Amino acid sequence: MFTGCNGISFENAVIIKSKTTSEEISNEYVYLSMFYGNRGKVRELQQQSPADHYKKSYDVMKINLSNGETKEVIFDITNFFG
Repeated sequence: MFTGCNGISFENAVIIKSKTTSEEISNEYVYLSMFYGNRGKVRELQQQSPADHYKKSYDVMKINLSNGETKEVIFDITNFFG
């Protein structure tokens, strides 16, 4: 379901293999839950925004973790929005 890297930069963006746009978006949240915990308990979504970088499309999610740390996770969405 997930390929690519850990999402810490555009060059290491997470690539999600999905068949539809809605499945793609849903799987972004699955990825966040798997690696950063359940929404509301361990993490909160602070911001979600589209970005373009070197002719590719990305979804950048900024999350707040329960320990006070803020993380940015980058998903390559070129297959659906590029």
